[in-house]
Amino acid sequence: MPSKTPVPGRSRAQALANERRGTTSPRLHRVTKPGLTRFATLLVAAWLLSPFVFALNPDHKLTQYIHRIWQTQPGLPQTSISAVSQTRDGYIWLGTESGVVRFDGVRFTPIPELEQAGLGDIWARSFTEDSLGRVWILTSDSKLIRVAPHDVKVFGSEQGLPAGKAACVFQDRGGDIWVCTTAGIGRLKGDTWKLERAEFPGPPLAGCQTKDDTIWVAGDAWISSIKGTAVNSKPFGSVPAGSDIYSMVCRDDGIWIGTFRGLLRFTGDNERLYVNADGLVGSIILSLVNGKHGELWIGSQNGVSRYANEHFDNFSYEDGLSQKDVFSLFEDREGSLWVATKHGLNQFLDGPVTPFTRKEGLPSDNVGPSSKTRLVRFGSAL
Repeated sequence: MPSKTPVPGRSRAQALANERRGTTSPRLHRVTKPGLTRFATLLVAAWLLSPFVFALNPDHKLTQYIHRIWQTQPGLPQTSISAVSQTRDGYIWLGTESGVVRFDGVRFTPIPELEQAGLGDIWARSFTEDSLGRVWILTSDSKLIRVAPHDVKVFGSEQGLPAGKAACVFQDRGGDIWVCTTAGIGRLKGDTWKLERAEFPGPPLAGCQTKDDTIWVAGDAWISSIKGTAVNSKPFGSVPAGSDIYSMVCRDDGIWIGTFRGLLRFTGDNERLYVNADGLVGSIILSLVNGKHGELWIGSQNGVSRYANEHFDNFSYEDGLSQKDVFSLFEDREGSLWVATKHGLNQFLDGPVTPFTRKEGLPSDNVGPSSKTRLVRFGSAL
C-alpha cells in the first residue's frame, strides 16, 4: 500500500515511478508509437516503468525525459491548473479554478486549513513559500492569503493592503515578503503591509531581487530598480504598451520578463527580445522559473521551452504535452519539472535509459537490435 504521508527526498520520485495501475496512475507518454519495432517498444517500456528516476540531465533534450500526465484523477477538482509549487514537507501544491489541492505522489487532497477557513474553492494564481514554511497564495481576484499550520489569514485593508489589488508576490533574500499593488510595492512586517515605493510609471505587475539586493519591478512597458532609497525607471524599447506581463525572474545573466510579445532580457543597459524566430516554441510568455543547472524554464501559450547556453529546446502539444497553455512551472527538490496546463499536470524526470529518435538525429524511428544501431543509452555509458 502507498504511504499516506509524503517522504521528502528521492523517495518521492521513486513513489511516482513505482505507482502502477489504479485510478490515480498517471498517463505515461508514448510507451509505443507507430513505426517502433517490438524490440524498441520493449526497451522504451522498460525505461518508463523503471523504479529508478533521476534529476533532469541538462544534456538531454526535453523529448528524452520521462513524461507523465495527470488529468482526471479522483481528488483533482478539474484539469485546468493555474499554479504549481512544492512546500518544504514535500507536497506538490496545485491551484485550480475550483480550489487548491496538494499531491503526495499518489493522491490529490484538499488543504485542510483552507477547507476549515471556508476558502476551499479559491482560484490560486501563484504560491510563494516563505522562510517560516508559510504559503502565500495570490488568487485570481487579486486577494492575498497566507496559509500556516492550523491558521489562515486573508490580507486586506486592515493590514494596510489595498483590498483586492495584489498583483505579484515574491520573497527577498532576507526572507521578507514583497507585494505589488496598484498603489505601488511594499513588504509585510509581521502582519502589516507597508508601502515602500510608489514613484513608478504605472502599477507594478511583477518583481524579483538580484544578488546585490536590488529589487526590480516591471509594469506595462517599463522596468524599475530599487536600491536603498534610489528608484530608477526606464521604458521598454522592444515591446509597446499593452503587451501584458505575467512573469519575471532575476538571474546572473540578466532580468527576464515574460510578455505577450515575447521574452525580454535586460543586462545592464542592454535589452533583447526573444520570439519564435529565435527558437522559442511560443512568443506569448505565461510563466518563468529558474532551473538548478542554471537553465531558464519558460512556459508559453504553445508549450515549454528551456533556455541554456544561448539555445532554446522545446516541448509542445505535438510532442505530447497535455495542452498548449503552460500557466505555471516548478522544479522540485528532486530535480524533476512540473508543468501546469489548461488540461492537466505534467511531470518531466530522467531515468536510467535514454531514448534516441529522429528528433535526436536518428535517420528513422523504425530500428531494431543491431550491433551498428544504438537506440537507447543505459546509465551513463552509451
